[in-house]
Amino acid sequence: MAKDLRTQQPTISTAYDEELLRKRRAIRVRQTQLADLQLHFRDENGKPCDLTDYDFVGSSNSSESLEGAEYRVEARFREATERDPTTYKVNATMVDSETGLVRCRIPQTQVSNVTGIWLAEFGILDEDSCLIATTDCYVYVEHSGWATTSLLGPPQVQTIRQSMADDDPIINELIDNYEFDLGDICYAVIRTVEDWNETPPPVRSATFTTKNFPFRNLWLLGAKVYLLKRAELHYRRNAYPYNAAGMTRDDKNKQQDYTEAWRLRHEEYKKTLIHKKVSINAGRGFMSHRSGYAYTYNSAID
Repeated sequence: MAKDLRTQQPTISTAYDEELLRKRRAIRVRQTQLADLQLHFRDENGKPCDLTDYDFVGSSNSSESLEGAEYRVEARFREATERDPTTYKVNATMVDSETGLVRCRIPQTQVSNVTGIWLAEFGILDEDSCLIATTDCYVYVEHSGWATTSLLGPPQVQTIRQSMADDDPIINELIDNYEFDLGDICYAVIRTVEDWNETPPPVRSATFTTKNFPFRNLWLLGAKVYLLKRAELHYRRNAYPYNAAGMTRDDKNKQQDYTEAWRLRHEEYKKTLIHKKVSINAGRGFMSHRSGYAYTYNSAID
């Protein structure tokens, strides 16, 4: 069967030949791309939910009429760092109730045309519009040559991977996989923006989201810092030397290496972040004219 290029479904990451069913997943969409999002409702153990006991409006495999349906599925999208309740709502369809597979069209004008990281959340609603179950994933909308808008928004995923020497599983000989999956990258990109917003001094006019954070090099550096910290925690937690066939194995003994790599980049990252915030704060208080620096900064957020 030919692949439906429009349908995007998050892949399930693996480790030690096991599927990581409980991890939050993510998809990547290019700006202006027309895309449908497909996702499974899952239980606490990450297993797909059997929802055949429920009759859904618009279900592609339901034997019930629309008039007899009691449940419906909606999807909502919101930018991952914003604190306000702005969401974009679309109708969704139950594709396969045996595995809890649902689908919706990603709103093109509000979401897939706007670079940033979005949280997409499907909800099952009863006949009284009460929410009874949800499932979610990240949607990473990255720059596209087809877009005509400004180049704000997060670095491309492949750029982040290249900065971590993690751009192809083949080069990771020992694990034969990416070290960081798309969900990890989304988390690192989001945390960098949140860190900027929460680090003093507070500058209300320089509070950003993943849609408009203007400091590309700082963003890339921050993403690397958070990814390295995640790897450092992994190796700290899983280091365990053992003997096998008369040989000592300690292949997880990398925590010190990752700690040192994280420390060096974290120092550079924090120094750069604080310097930029202090400069902006001081400039907003004392500048009486728009310098070239102020124009570059302000044009990025106007």
